[in-house]
Amino acid sequence: MTTTQAHALRPVPGVGTTIAQQFRLLGWSSRWLYLTAALVALLMLTGLAPEMTWPRPVLVGLLALPAAVIWAMAVWQGETPTRRATHWSLPVSRPLSDAARVLAGAVLLLAAYAALVAIDAVWALLDGSIDVWTLVDREVWLGYFVAPLVVYLYAMPLVLWSEYRITKWFVGLLLLCPPTLMLLEAQGITRPMAGFVNVMVSGDLSMASAVFDPMLGEADANWWLAALVWLAFGAAFTALTATYRPDDLRRLVRQA
Repeated sequence: MTTTQAHALRPVPGVGTTIAQQFRLLGWSSRWLYLTAALVALLMLTGLAPEMTWPRPVLVGLLALPAAVIWAMAVWQGETPTRRATHWSLPVSRPLSDAARVLAGAVLLLAAYAALVAIDAVWALLDGSIDVWTLVDREVWLGYFVAPLVVYLYAMPLVLWSEYRITKWFVGLLLLCPPTLMLLEAQGITRPMAGFVNVMVSGDLSMASAVFDPMLGEADANWWLAALVWLAFGAAFTALTATYRPDDLRRLVRQA
């Protein structure tokens, strides 16, 4: 009885403590070391190119974008939704704990990319190629960090809901979308394909613009807005899936 009362009186950790705890958990897992090692290995391979007009991390940033998806899965390795009981048993709210893990993962992802820049800066100083860095605009370096973050934020909701049927349906529909739009276009119905291409690829505010334009040297005033839009939607989407499970949303709909 005394133990139960002591447990009940134990103060609930605050937001800062919860976030710090998730940083420690991910740090102890050493998963971030594999991410950093993979990026550094890619940097070494990129350095074998005879001459480059861009700093090596920029090319690595483009080639390593799939690493953001892999990292989103690594953040929850061994803790799929149906195996997350230990994580959810912590003395904090489940949404706060999930959101703190996602935030810690995002910071460590950006830290790995920052480590890549630092390593290449030392390398460039030693081999006399640091002058290449002076040719790069600030949008390029900002985009270098924005691109993996955008990919991470849109991969994370699928990881958070990975075992739910609605996610499998969503992924299936996503895969069927391009061929369906192509069939419609072949029948003379071109607006759906045009809208899809505009939103995802060719529009000024498209996802492709937010991710690729800076590192391709094509960033303009529209890129800043595109980056903010896709980061905001990705953060909102991730926050929703971190806060609610499908059953939670169905219950909210019934209550409304």
